[in-house]
Amino acid sequence: EEAAKQVWLYYDQRIEQLKQALGNRYQDKTISFVNFCCGGISSETENSFVGSILSDTGLQRPESQRYNRQGYIIIPEETLDMADGDVMFVVVYGGNETGEQDLNRIQQTPLWQKLNAVQQNRVHYVDPTVWRARTPLAADVIIDDLFKYLVNTP
Repeated sequence: EEAAKQVWLYYDQRIEQLKQALGNRYQDKTISFVNFCCGGISSETENSFVGSILSDTGLQRPESQRYNRQGYIIIPEETLDMADGDVMFVVVYGGNETGEQDLNRIQQTPLWQKLNAVQQNRVHYVDPTVWRARTPLAADVIIDDLFKYLVNTP
């Protein structure tokens, strides 16, 4: 029980550090999280592991990614704009058979090229084994990535 309290205390401290470092530079921006896996595109919503970290930090999600009872949404290719945000974090699973193949194909489409995050060069490819791990250690690495891409990148 004491160890669990320490883990949560550490998490809360890291979130506060990140919030202070971010200041208000993202208060009017949306942060998207997109998953290419298994022959499809999805996003985890605010009530998911990744979503809760972004929410705890005060980062806003696109309307389509805010809440879903299951904690995720499926993004049909023809509505790829549901994946858009001012900044987009992308994870890819499955190698050339699925995720990478899907991403490579989608990146060649006009729909992908029209996304704000793509046009602003604000798409960041992050480790799927971390961003979907759902552990305290993974949360710590996700916070590191948020520092790297949102604080330390102009």
